[in-house]
Amino acid sequence: TTTRYKEPTVHNEENPVYPDVDNKSGTQDDQSSLDKSTCKGEKFACDHCEKKFKTKSYLSEHVKVIHEGILIQCDECGDGFKSTSSLKNHINLVHKGLGFQCHYCNKVFTQRHTLIIHEECVHKGIKISCNHCNKKFASRWYLKEHITIVHEGNLLKCELCGRSFNSHCALRYHSNIVHKDHKFQCPHCPKTFRLKKYLEGHVKRVHANLGKGNPQTV
Repeated sequence: TTTRYKEPTVHNEENPVYPDVDNKSGTQDDQSSLDKSTCKGEKFACDHCEKKFKTKSYLSEHVKVIHEGILIQCDECGDGFKSTSSLKNHINLVHKGLGFQCHYCNKVFTQRHTLIIHEECVHKGIKISCNHCNKKFASRWYLKEHITIVHEGNLLKCELCGRSFNSHCALRYHSNIVHKDHKFQCPHCPKTFRLKKYLEGHVKRVHANLGKGNPQTV
């Protein structure tokens, strides 16, 4: 078993976790936060990507963050997050000093599954091998990323400068350091977006009759 202090996630840029209706592994905290007015089994579909959610509030959060590029800010430090749960867990870990602690070396992790991966990989020697090169990884997600980039040749490109990277971590680090203050500004209104695809989605939905225009970085 693991020692649970709180239920955290921090700055999950690539894979924001939302309480999707098809996710069977949700925690009790996720379930307790469901909108009580929602009927059992009722689904709310996103008009932009058809992803389905259990409540209108989850759907609204998904649209704002994924399709409009609006991050939820921490009142303490101003950092942006992709979900209220990520913000809550950031506050617990960074501002309240709470997290998941390893039984073997006392390291503290932001996510319970990251702690499990750490204990299995570092302390128990459990790893997953790549069938193409026998390289070992601590999780199936890292293995999938490795196969996609190394064996399928699908490098990750920066939307702002076109530079290619061999991992999401490297791309994120590059973006945070080199393009930290860059934003894509809508040519039709004052709104700005972190990614070009978010701006394009905004223009398509809000300014459909005005055309795409020429997005500018600010």
